[in-house]
Amino acid sequence: MLTVYGSMQCPKTVKILGGCREEGIEIEYRDISDSLKHLWEFVVIRDGEEALAAAKKNRRLGIPCVIFENGAMFDGGEEPFDFTAVMRRIRENI
Repeated sequence: MLTVYGSMQCPKTVKILGGCREEGIEIEYRDISDSLKHLWEFVVIRDGEEALAAAKKNRRLGIPCVIFENGAMFDGGEEPFDFTAVMRRIRENI
């Protein structure tokens, strides 16, 4: 199952969640705005993962963060945001 850390206040998170819903992709969504536990989990992941180092270096939060079952992850909110490319990457790795 795909895990997505994000916030409903983040338009990119909302777009990715909608795309997954439309394509029938099962996800576990962890809203960092609604849960300190989820926020803490995300900060620990972001601060320890090379895949999210660019977000931290560029002073970005790093959401939406997409994590695959095999532990691979990526920052779905990279700039410029390319929704089609993000969804393709998700489909290729589930």
